[in-house]
Amino acid sequence: MTGYVLTAAAESDLRGIVRYTRKQWGDAQVRRYIATLEQGIANLADGRGVFKEGWIERTDKIVR
Repeated sequence: MTGYVLTAAAESDLRGIVRYTRKQWGDAQVRRYIATLEQGIANLADGRGVFKEGWIERTDKIVR
């Protein structure tokens, strides 16, 4: 798995998602949602999927 570092903006957005989800649907849904989001982020870092430039900073050297 490729490492990744979320930008401050992405971390802030995720915190907002967690707060909203917890308020609307509770802790169990937060856990399910976060697990899904974390897997999606890991997939993006590994190059599987589409991502918005500037949200995820890869920690390895990208060779083109």
